[in-house]
Amino acid sequence: MNPKYIAAWVSSVVGCVAFCAPQPASAEEYRHDGFFLSMTLGAGYLSSDWDVSRTRYGQTESGTVSTKGTGVIGGIFLDGTPLPGLVVGGTSMGNVFSGATMSGPGGSVTLDSDVSINVWLFGPFVQYYFDPDKGLHVGGSVGYSSLSISEGNWTSDRASGWGLAGWVGCEWWVGPEWSLGVAGRLTLASVSDRSGSDKLDITAWIPGVLFTATYH
Repeated sequence: MNPKYIAAWVSSVVGCVAFCAPQPASAEEYRHDGFFLSMTLGAGYLSSDWDVSRTRYGQTESGTVSTKGTGVIGGIFLDGTPLPGLVVGGTSMGNVFSGATMSGPGGSVTLDSDVSINVWLFGPFVQYYFDPDKGLHVGGSVGYSSLSISEGNWTSDRASGWGLAGWVGCEWWVGPEWSLGVAGRLTLASVSDRSGSDKLDITAWIPGVLFTATYH
């Protein structure tokens, strides 16, 4: 993974830790209760539509660019368990796609491998284990989302808006408090950017599969 992606993801982790204050709680071994920390990393697919419009001398031109690609996705989830099996907290989720293909009325172009599309989601989340002693769970989050393009040390202005994510997964105990597992996640981001009479509206769907490591 490119070091700049790792740095961006670590920064989001630090931000989440700073703003999410976990509640102290006693926890039973091999049971989903008490303090919760989960880290995820995997692969995802970006499918998005970029609606662009601009007005010049009273004339408006518009078009849609379809952007698709594969990349690295991940996230961190942190806080506590008010009831056994029910987790409520804060999350930071990142999605980075390099070498995506953009297609429009004039044709298509594949971005260089050092050009990345970055989609972020920050907000509260809820995760529920059907059996507090086992690992099958579902979860969801809704919050602030942003999208930017970066190349080297340059990063574009961020289109911002809202986003949501839902996931289902299963984990297996590897210690009294630690478990490892897999999860499938679907993220939706709806963001926009305005600059004078120029408008950009982006809707992005990101399905993916992740490995999970959870302390609970």
